Amino acid sequence: MLREMRKEEVMSLWIHSLKMMLLLTGMAALGAETYHLHFNPKQGEVRNFESRVILVQKAEIFPGGSLTQDIHIKSKQKTREVNPDGSFLLEVIIEEMTIDMAGTKNKLEEAIIGKTLLMVANSEGRVTEVRQPEGLDQKSLQLFGQMKQKFMTEHFDYPKDPIEIGAVWEAPYVGSMDTGNAVMDYVGQKKYKLLAVKSFRGRICLEIEITGSYDIIVEQGDGGQMKATIHTITLMDQESGVSVGLTGDEVVVGERITSNGAMKIEVNTHMEFTEAGLLRGN
Repeated sequence: MLREMRKEEVMSLWIHSLKMMLLLTGMAALGAETYHLHFNPKQGEVRNFESRVILVQKAEIFPGGSLTQDIHIKSKQKTREVNPDGSFLLEVIIEEMTIDMAGTKNKLEEAIIGKTLLMVANSEGRVTEVRQPEGLDQKSLQLFGQMKQKFMTEHFDYPKDPIEIGAVWEAPYVGSMDTGNAVMDYVGQKKYKLLAVKSFRGRICLEIEITGSYDIIVEQGDGGQMKATIHTITLMDQESGVSVGLTGDEVVVGERITSNGAMKIEVNTHMEFTEAGLLRGN
């Protein structure tokens, strides 16, 4: 009889422990921390950024079969206006820029240092308008034209609902760029995943992985087609919805059609930037 009672007690304790485990698991699920992320910089806010892009192009037209460009940029971004409709007027100034190409510094950057680029972004952070500065030479105008299209094509797709660690969301990637020699259309898909919550200079930031692939249709001569894949880790300031750090890689492989026929090409781009300073706005 004593042995039977002990068995019942053990069974009762086991059932009680199981109930508690299930209850605590349910409470943990209900209490999972969620984060709302949207584009929300404050008026007057000024951010300094330092960035680097290493661009390696591989094609038979280059001596040795490849050409490497190492670009360093120091820039300043100011939120000049926050409008009632939720749009923003942003001011971007390139303060320093060096371009090392095949071991030689490119002088093109000297014409754009200190110039102000004004951009209008909607409430979702998408750039809808870019106003080019005056007084630029032809080469600088071409460079700013490419920057304008890049700003209007590249953007972060903010999640519509609050997210928790492990959350995944997707968005289409569609855009176009005119390089002056060709028009390239982009069509593909991007996937975002919240990896972790971290602190950056005392601020809560969300570490987000961005992966994806897209096709590039080239309209030049008889055209051409390439395939791109991306992998990026970005750190987003939760309060402002602005990236304070990024490291990523993009690989483009395909062919371009030239007067001499099809030419295979590969472009590897490594990007990294970080917020070097912040002056709070209103």
